[in-house]
Amino acid sequence: MKIYVLISLSYLRAYADYMETEKFRRAILQLEHLLGLSPVASIAKATDLKTCQRSLMADYLLLCGTEVMHILADGGVQAHQLNPLARSLSENRNRSEGKLF
Repeated sequence: MKIYVLISLSYLRAYADYMETEKFRRAILQLEHLLGLSPVASIAKATDLKTCQRSLMADYLLLCGTEVMHILADGGVQAHQLNPLARSLSENRNRSEGKLF
């Protein structure tokens, strides 16, 4: 099932496809465990969130109810804004089954 059907950048499309896998769901469960212990940062070379896979992961986490903040180049922080292409497929989201978007 495709969660972001309108993504045109091939590498973001590939990451969105990866988000549909069991491997991604297991990794998210591990990340959620870490988030329960302390704040977690995800770092990437890309500075534009519109062209970075971190934005897709941030959407996923936001839909799970996790607060997501972006650290900006100037040292400021900004709350993640859900991409309008992201959507929940189930009103009763079940993270272990990955039923998000």
